[in-house]
Amino acid sequence: VVRWGPYLNTTNQQTFSYQATGKAGNYAVASRWSRDGTGADMGSASLAVADGGGGLVIPVSPSRLPAPMLTPGWSAALPVNVTLTNAVAGAAIYYTTDGTTPTTNSALYATTLNFTGITMLRARAFLSGWLPSDAVVGYYGAVTNDAGTSLDVVRVITVNSNATPLITLTATPHGAVRSYTVLETVPLGLVVFNATQNPVWNGTNLTLKWGPFSNQTAVLTYQVAGMSGTFLCNGQGSVDGYPAAVTGQSNLVVTGSGGDVSLPVQPVKLPTPMLTPASSGTLPAAVTATCSVGTAQLRYTLDGTAPTTNSALYSGALQLTNLTTLRVRAFLSGYSPSDTAVGYYQPAASSTGLTVTRAITNSPGYAPWVKLTATPTGNVSAYTVVESVPYGLTPFNVSPAGSWSVDNQTLKWGPFTNSPQILTYQVSGSGGTNLLAGTGSVDGFATAVTGNSNVVVDLSLMPNPAAPAITLQPLSQPVAAGYSLVLYVEAVGAPNPAYYWRKDGVAIASANAQVYTRTNFQAADVGAYDVVVSNSVGVVTSQVAVVSLLAGPVITNQPQSLAMRVGQTAVFTVAATGVPAPTYQWRFNGVPMSGQTAPTLTLLNVTTTQTGNYDVLVANVVTTVTSQLAGLLVQGPLALTQATKLSNGQMQFQVLALGSYQYWLQYKDDLSSLAWLELPPVPGTNGMLI
Repeated sequence: VVRWGPYLNTTNQQTFSYQATGKAGNYAVASRWSRDGTGADMGSASLAVADGGGGLVIPVSPSRLPAPMLTPGWSAALPVNVTLTNAVAGAAIYYTTDGTTPTTNSALYATTLNFTGITMLRARAFLSGWLPSDAVVGYYGAVTNDAGTSLDVVRVITVNSNATPLITLTATPHGAVRSYTVLETVPLGLVVFNATQNPVWNGTNLTLKWGPFSNQTAVLTYQVAGMSGTFLCNGQGSVDGYPAAVTGQSNLVVTGSGGDVSLPVQPVKLPTPMLTPASSGTLPAAVTATCSVGTAQLRYTLDGTAPTTNSALYSGALQLTNLTTLRVRAFLSGYSPSDTAVGYYQPAASSTGLTVTRAITNSPGYAPWVKLTATPTGNVSAYTVVESVPYGLTPFNVSPAGSWSVDNQTLKWGPFTNSPQILTYQVSGSGGTNLLAGTGSVDGFATAVTGNSNVVVDLSLMPNPAAPAITLQPLSQPVAAGYSLVLYVEAVGAPNPAYYWRKDGVAIASANAQVYTRTNFQAADVGAYDVVVSNSVGVVTSQVAVVSLLAGPVITNQPQSLAMRVGQTAVFTVAATGVPAPTYQWRFNGVPMSGQTAPTLTLLNVTTTQTGNYDVLVANVVTTVTSQLAGLLVQGPLALTQATKLSNGQMQFQVLALGSYQYWLQYKDDLSSLAWLELPPVPGTNGMLI
């Protein structure tokens, strides 16, 4: 399918053109237009393709660029600065703020964007030799939706500066909210316990997720413990699919008890309940639910929501007589709630069904044809067919209504209504026998694809040998120490190409496959990687994949203590290294200082109230380190106090003087005289007796 548009409210005439190449023959080309979601078929025309005399040359579809990354991804607060980046070096990013899809005629991103009003930003990446990326969307300012619903989420840290702080999130929906969720990201180095309202914990990205809830207020609490320090809480709400900000307190201070914190043990998660039968295509059905922990309490729902401790209590077999989605979850004090068991119970399968049969014609041998015959039965509302194509193969000549996703190597047709379909495509690429896998979906239920599954690509049968062509380039990436580096390349050619990988231009021993894996990645493995692809016809070298090492911050220059007088300027400086570059947060007596996020802290016109200890948190995605304490002493003017007459007739004064300065004391021994006498210079030592 070739698609143009969308075009917004334009009266300009548009002319579209394209070329096609492939196997010689006559083809029917069908077209369709759509305006505001409504369209019509424009009929079909015959397209004749003649053999060029040099044999079939199959065009290779270029790789698709990854979508740009917006930082921040969205924001309810204004003004906001937004940066755009792309994982592929050299990609140009174009953007719009009027709701249209970006093209190369849109504004070109060159520097940070500043938004002061409500803005919907769309961005897309372009690069010669690549397919344009998908468009990414960011909302900045007050985000509303058509239903006029909204959500307020306020965070309160009620027990702070404690070994186990307590965090409370109060979520209040407004309007006819259909559903909302609340997501809280827990800082690295902390563990969660005593969480209420049965949130789902994701240990991979360290998030707690509550919901979905309907139109009622929810009070959500949890406690944390772990590393001592100051952490930034980060959360987000979602109301009817639109983001909602979390406001209130965000600075979380965790302190140890005598320098030691006893971490609570995360409770064991209950096993998922078992449903018997797990699903059924006939009704009525008697369904029983059990849990291998016999004392666990089972709760269930029939309305599609996730079970909570307020849901119906399971006490015996459930008699289901209508189309039902059953969800069951186990609860027990001292355990984390189980995952949800889901069972689908529907009328007899004969009411709707889908049969999908695959047939493979291995002719021409270098570009076989695959045909899928989909036959629905009964009153089918909608069905789709998805075919998984092995890596190394590229589909082309895909029949209408089919879409190719290079990201997950799948072809998808549909949705179709209650009519049979013949779905076809050809494959080319790496020679050999490849296994196809497919599935159908009818009214939300999966069905298998039967028939042939082995597709054989014999490149020796191509009319002319072909030099290698790289269809998927290896990508630059950062890798953490101890993890695995995986680089991948795809290429076509006849005969089948060979591979050898290089690091900094030097061949890597035994690295002669499409995939190169380096386990236990270390600093010595950092470098520029590429792969040389060759056959008897030609040689091609991939683009360079620059691989860097993620490294936690290391402080190379610590802030130093200072002694100042009132009104002077105090400057603390820290230097640190790390990949990616670290961020900074200065603290005064352990409390973060607002807006002080640079390597240098400058305090103008200091006062005595600023006397205390200063340090800085240095962080990146790997870890956070804390600098040494740097003291600041701010003193008022020089003063003489505690004048004492000694027994020998001399006077003794105490000098309140600052730090390492030197001072001269002048005096008169005869008040009738105008002459001043001077003592030798003395060091300032906070209370020196003279």
